[in-house]
Amino acid sequence: MERLEAPTTADQDHLIEEVLSLLSLVFEGMAGAESGPKDFGTGVPLHRAETHAIRAIGRDEPRYVVELAGDMGVTKGAMSQLVARLHGKGLVEKRPSPDDARATALYLTPLGRTAYLAHERFHARMNETLVDHLGTGPQLTTRLSSIRDALLDLNGILEDHARQTT
Repeated sequence: MERLEAPTTADQDHLIEEVLSLLSLVFEGMAGAESGPKDFGTGVPLHRAETHAIRAIGRDEPRYVVELAGDMGVTKGAMSQLVARLHGKGLVEKRPSPDDARATALYLTPLGRTAYLAHERFHARMNETLVDHLGTGPQLTTRLSSIRDALLDLNGILEDHARQTT
């Protein structure tokens, strides 16, 4: 029976460098995909945060500034400014809350709904691409779970490294 040799430190170092290089490519690809405003069929360019706010409102109308701020991890003031931009672009409508006369409820306008639906189609295409590349059924679940676990581990490593270097 042939005996398998343990990987050498040089082999492991090479593999670490390869993984880090591939991660850089992934990060650069994500940054490129997320950079600059995008037009989701409305003729109105939207930045990433604006798109995600539209998605959050579209999924569960009406929404409120305070809850959107919490969901997106920003301050109420920052979210108020973002909502004001979306309102100014004709994508979000502000109405008195049906439940609280002091609150303002947020709804998508027809133009905002167009952007929301186009963005949802974008996500559906991304999901289809993942399935095309990773498989279906239990195979997809296993592979996605492995990727998620690896990314969670990597995030913890990066957080530890950042704490050690500050």
